[in-house]
Amino acid sequence: MDSFGVSADEVSGLFNPHAEQAHTLTRNWANDYGLLGNSDRQQLFDRLGYTHLLAYGCTTAPLERLALFSQWFTYYFLLDDQQDLAVLTGRTEDFVALQEELRHVLRTRGTDGSAPGRDLPAAVAELCRRTTPHVSDEWWSRYVAHAEQVFAAQGQENTYRSSDDFPAPAEFKEVRRRAGAADMVFDIIEACEGTGIPGSIRNDPACCRYADGLNDFTTWTNDVLGVDHDAANRDPNNYVLIRQNSDGLDRRTAIDSVTGEIVELVRDLPRRRDEVRRAARKCSAAEQDRIELALGAWYDWSMYVPIHYLRADGRLSQMDRAQPRQPPAFTEDLL
Repeated sequence: MDSFGVSADEVSGLFNPHAEQAHTLTRNWANDYGLLGNSDRQQLFDRLGYTHLLAYGCTTAPLERLALFSQWFTYYFLLDDQQDLAVLTGRTEDFVALQEELRHVLRTRGTDGSAPGRDLPAAVAELCRRTTPHVSDEWWSRYVAHAEQVFAAQGQENTYRSSDDFPAPAEFKEVRRRAGAADMVFDIIEACEGTGIPGSIRNDPACCRYADGLNDFTTWTNDVLGVDHDAANRDPNNYVLIRQNSDGLDRRTAIDSVTGEIVELVRDLPRRRDEVRRAARKCSAAEQDRIELALGAWYDWSMYVPIHYLRADGRLSQMDRAQPRQPPAFTEDLL
């Protein structure tokens, strides 16, 4: 982490003590809908540790709430796996159809009965129904808006991959930010921890800049750590590869350049956080306390993302074991 400008004392060691139980409940939920596959894939899923990653941002949530929102967190990773699978197997139209079904489920909160059975839309519909009593209408609208931004960005990423073309860096940064889905994760952390950020603050430009900075940190560090895998799969959706192409750099120089941007980004995060605090002065003292808790939880989760991905048997290491142009062994075909 030092190379990214983050010292050890800037990474919180706080961790939700219910993580292991919540993981078991999440795995049981996924199995109820046939999302994980055979026993071998379930063992690989255990090693991915999605619930454990969320537990670094949701340190105080009770077990039931951590499990519920860990299932939302896991759903997105499963969707991301289907995007990759669709591109590698020439089924992008099937992925678009899956997105459309999920969009309908989210907009209706899973209440119209159109997603029966044992598949990803049915699993998300059931999550919607269980979650609705625990969140506000404002939160739900924001979460669905962020989900639809992700769907649109995934479509643009697929266009880049199908054309074997590299977008311009500025264009790519925006697409990568939305496809990275950190805004959805921040919504999940807020609901899981019960921080309840007022919409006037969450939509304020200062808060958006802070969230975007943390989002960029999680995606750009992922791109640095996963560049060889993406290059082997001819996937242009990697900031290092974008810079290598646009600036005529060799791989090592491109990595160093992106790493330098990450360091500058980390240095700027305290200023962005202070801007949110200034914007929040119009809120009550209780609201300011909840906002401060949310800002800290977002930061703690974001800083832990690259550490989690580098774990032995973690997501990146398992992806690296896959042959080029082949999905990782943990991917179950849900298309």
